[in-house]
Amino acid sequence: TWEPLDNLTNCEEAIAAFEQTLGRALPRPALAPPARPGAAPAPIAPAGFTVDAAPPGDLGAALVGRTLLYWWPTDGWQRGTVARLCPRGAFSHVVAYSRQTSALRGTADSLLDAASYGDRWVLLSPAAAAGVERAPPARRSRACNDSRP
Repeated sequence: TWEPLDNLTNCEEAIAAFEQTLGRALPRPALAPPARPGAAPAPIAPAGFTVDAAPPGDLGAALVGRTLLYWWPTDGWQRGTVARLCPRGAFSHVVAYSRQTSALRGTADSLLDAASYGDRWVLLSPAAAAGVERAPPARRSRACNDSRP
């Protein structure tokens, strides 16, 4: 019987049996390196937002008011807003979370540093509205006494 290769990629015995029946080795797709244990999956921006590729140069007060996603191992990526700078030395900012679960009730002191950007936190920016075009600049009218055509 014929079996798609995609259905066999996780079972080495089935692949070997299929290759033996076929009489040749099958091409194997390159495997992605295994993820670090406990590593966060890539963040997915909520509707109306895009994930910023890199953090801004100023990671201080400039982040206050910005929307972000923060990785919580038990809850996944959670949306929040940077509320203020944190007065405690081990943390940099206080983040207010939108989801009010037992782990994410209200605000949490957080470390928003460049080294953990993309793994533990990412900034969100409003997405451009689809299908919206900017109006062309208004044409200037000539002065009434201008005799040029």
